[in-house]
Amino acid sequence: MTQVDDVTDAMAPEDIAKQRAESRQIRLLLEAARMAALRHHPVSPEAQALVDHLMDITESFETDSKLKTRRRQAKHRVTFRLALGALLADLLGHAFNVESDGFCHRAMHSGSYDDTYMTEDHFKWLRKTWTNMGLMEIRRGFQSMGSVFGGPLVVTRGMGARHRATAALMELAGTYLEVSPTTLKDHFQPNRNLGYAIVLKTRKDDDGHASRIDIDKSDPVVQLLAAELGRYNDFLHDHTFNLGLQPDFSRVFHYGNDPGYSFNKGGRLNDRALTSLTSLEREQRPHITIDGEATCEIDIKACQLTILYGITETPMDQTHDPYAVPGISRDVVKKLVVAAIGLEGAPSRWPDGFKKEIEKLEKKPMPKNLTCRVVWQKVVQVHPVLHQLQKGVLGWAELQYKESRMLMATLNELMDTHGVVALPVHDCIIVPVSQRKISEEVFKRNFEEVCGLEPKVTVKGLEAQVFA
Repeated sequence: MTQVDDVTDAMAPEDIAKQRAESRQIRLLLEAARMAALRHHPVSPEAQALVDHLMDITESFETDSKLKTRRRQAKHRVTFRLALGALLADLLGHAFNVESDGFCHRAMHSGSYDDTYMTEDHFKWLRKTWTNMGLMEIRRGFQSMGSVFGGPLVVTRGMGARHRATAALMELAGTYLEVSPTTLKDHFQPNRNLGYAIVLKTRKDDDGHASRIDIDKSDPVVQLLAAELGRYNDFLHDHTFNLGLQPDFSRVFHYGNDPGYSFNKGGRLNDRALTSLTSLEREQRPHITIDGEATCEIDIKACQLTILYGITETPMDQTHDPYAVPGISRDVVKKLVVAAIGLEGAPSRWPDGFKKEIEKLEKKPMPKNLTCRVVWQKVVQVHPVLHQLQKGVLGWAELQYKESRMLMATLNELMDTHGVVALPVHDCIIVPVSQRKISEEVFKRNFEEVCGLEPKVTVKGLEAQVFA
């Protein structure tokens, strides 16, 4: 028995339960941390003065503590100042992520700093000095190794290091500028030349990993996609949101290593901002404001399933809830349909973590005799169109592309014709409550034009009921 086991055995059961609950809470908040962008720079005189001051006290600390014997050369000070400013912007921006308690993360290997102001050396050095100066707190990452059936050791679990601003850094920043979700964009802005707005990835390998592919920026198709998204991001920059730094969208395409690829797989919009819109919890969305106005969320009911019906020209009964299957809970049906689209075919067993998610949603155990095969047979009886899913031919990437085309058409029309700001979150849009009616009309029409079927929409947000 180890010393740890001795300590655990000596603890009262209620203390053990409390310790485990606390550990779980810490794990959940660390998992909620978002990635540091490291591509913002100071734009206001106040932010530039703050960065200058941090440069001075950082370099003074280096020499006073004998970490360095002399100051950097002028050219190295330029790149170090850019890295320092980018890290500062992230720490301040992520400080408002309540779910992660202000923590953010960034991989430590050199390749992870492409298209940022940071370098591997600068990041390691700032981690070391700012931690010693009491400006940054770090939770170390970990990796667990294991093997399957006696095979080679592989990483079975892991979590990268987490970083956050300390109270001392927040207080120091507050002496130079107002640090709040609505004012940060006035002091820090992203360099859009760092990190191209159009991202291309390979097909997933056997481990489920898709790698980035270098993109040909001279390709006319890529240029059109980038210009369209750039115009939309510029439009967003002229408006205010209570989201920390401004929303800043990219489009992520997939299957880029297929022969004759033509940017027609994936393409979903992803918010690259620090307080990322596309990673916000659903419960937080009703609190979003646009230009100080309350918002509502317009959502396509069973979006990808409806797209599947539309593009296969299969009649769909939309008079009933599409996830209503006799004898099966709605949560199970919905998640199994989503899983099948992701697998591009019939699931043969419950996906990893499926039962835990359902039990968390329904607050009760799933029946032990409820097998995936039995449920799937009942689901496809209601939706035979799911038999048309085919790996590499018709699956999540094709449906996601239609979804992204429909969303871009909606965003552009609302922007150009009506001057309406709409924020996309996967298959829905968030708009000012006063613009609910026109936004819903444009959204539904573009869905039908792109996907071939008029959708059913829901409007979420209590404020929207005033206009119902």
